[in-house]
Amino acid sequence: MCRMMCYFGSQKISIPENYLRKFLKNCHFGNRKRQDWIGYHAMGWGISWLDERGNFRTKRYPNPIWHYNLKTIKKIESRFIAIHARFAFERDIHNVHPICIKYQGINFCMFHNGIFKDDSFYPLQDETLEIMRKKDEDDMDTRKYLLSVLDEYQQIDSLNSQSIENDEGNSEKNIINAIRSAFSRLKLFNSGNSFFYTPKNLFIISYHKKISPLLEKHTYVLNMNKMTQGN
Repeated sequence: MCRMMCYFGSQKISIPENYLRKFLKNCHFGNRKRQDWIGYHAMGWGISWLDERGNFRTKRYPNPIWHYNLKTIKKIESRFIAIHARFAFERDIHNVHPICIKYQGINFCMFHNGIFKDDSFYPLQDETLEIMRKKDEDDMDTRKYLLSVLDEYQQIDSLNSQSIENDEGNSEKNIINAIRSAFSRLKLFNSGNSFFYTPKNLFIISYHKKISPLLEKHTYVLNMNKMTQGN
């Protein structure tokens, strides 16, 4: 599975170097023992952070994260920083996370690990989103996952006759319900985790399938954190 980490809080700060070193070690530890000479999470990496104006800055790179100087990452100071190192079988900068889609004037972004079953993706109600889904029909599941969430959000938002700008609290509930609705329809092979975020909120999603008699049921957790100075 891909590796990802998120560092956030109420104050602008850079990711501590010891955190970064542990993350890098987790991305390529044991490659030589596995005779994996390419690198386990070597198919690109991406970083996203919130700037002083409340907008997301994003950079994507095609090469392994351990080829880059840690000092470059440490220079970034923000209340929110997320990093994703990609595990895949081919290198494609188009599919390096985060995956971002601007919808209803808001930037929705996602980091994800895990694999969705292709046949669980369904036609979308929103015409624009469905065109995007068909365009990427043979592409990565994360983009289709994000499109599914946005489609569910559009339907819920329309039913409530509220927009993001008019009712922030209602919008947060709508996004949470949209994530839950999409997740109830999509099927993962085993487990998956996601950072789904807008300039105002961070949603952390964790799902682990029942793979052992010790686990009574699937575990699914959805947490929301506000990206405000009040954190």
